[in-house]
Amino acid sequence: MGVTIKDVARKVGVTPATVSMVINNKPRISDETRRKVLAAIEELDYFPHEGARSLVLKRTNTLGVAAPFFTSYFVLETLGGIEHEVRQSDFNLVLYGTRGTMKTEDTVITRIARERKVDGLITVNLQLTPKQVKYFQKNSVQIVCLEYETDGCDSVVVDNVSGAFEATRHLLSLGHRRIGLVNGPLRFPAAQQREDGFLRALKEASLGWDPSLRVETPNFSREEGADACARLMALNAPPTAVFVPAGDVVATGVMLTLKRAGIAVPGRVSVVGYDDQPFSELVEPALTTVRQPMARMGEEAFHLLRDALKDPKQHKPRCQTFPTELIIRQSTGPAPSRPGA
Repeated sequence: MGVTIKDVARKVGVTPATVSMVINNKPRISDETRRKVLAAIEELDYFPHEGARSLVLKRTNTLGVAAPFFTSYFVLETLGGIEHEVRQSDFNLVLYGTRGTMKTEDTVITRIARERKVDGLITVNLQLTPKQVKYFQKNSVQIVCLEYETDGCDSVVVDNVSGAFEATRHLLSLGHRRIGLVNGPLRFPAAQQREDGFLRALKEASLGWDPSLRVETPNFSREEGADACARLMALNAPPTAVFVPAGDVVATGVMLTLKRAGIAVPGRVSVVGYDDQPFSELVEPALTTVRQPMARMGEEAFHLLRDALKDPKQHKPRCQTFPTELIIRQSTGPAPSRPGA
């Protein structure tokens, strides 16, 4: 059997309660007693039982991150930011995958709240329902929502409207007037926000919107990008530019179809992506895209969660919004004088 708190107390000649107060850095302990207890802990190689500490303190000292899957670039980058901050803290970190049907996702979220194995949870690409938020609050689990602004929770988001607006305005400044849009499903707030920014730029340029120029990519894959581009280029009046708020992966599928069809980028068609993934400057031509500060967003999510846990009863949720940055590379250029030429 390992060394117990009673063994430490017996060696110093104090009560186990006094040893516990020293371990948890409580006041009302003399410097001399504190020194003796810490020396005994080191000599006996005593480690507090985390399960017992959790029961006493009603804290697990563990944070969770929940996401539909951990293979997307956005999730990996934000997770890297979270993990960087966790390594410099006293918290542990656990991951929860929720990929599957909505029923499965709801089951996972409910289980996290009910089991209360974490003090706080960062959700990435998950839109919590009001019922789920209340369930977490009832079970005293603090929540930070990353990429979704959610009532009753701290949130970390990016200014998607401005990001898409600037990308579209860039294409308009190059003379493009017929711009294809390859976007994700509008049930995702980020997709809706990016589309809003796109349409706002067209409106400010006094341009109408042709719905046939919009293609949706539910799975955000390169193959869907390739198919979307084929559909756009098959139109009687194909676009001279394609904006891909669905992301850089999808944008590479667009560029692949154009390359296979012998359509010059940006000579005949310009392409703009979203995210600024590492490969974006390595493809040929290098991809113009909208950069998101994903790692910084993860770091801020941790900071918000840490602050909320300091005094949960007094904490007031807030939303941190990060700006985007348009990165102009070689995949965009002036609109051709004769579209399709």
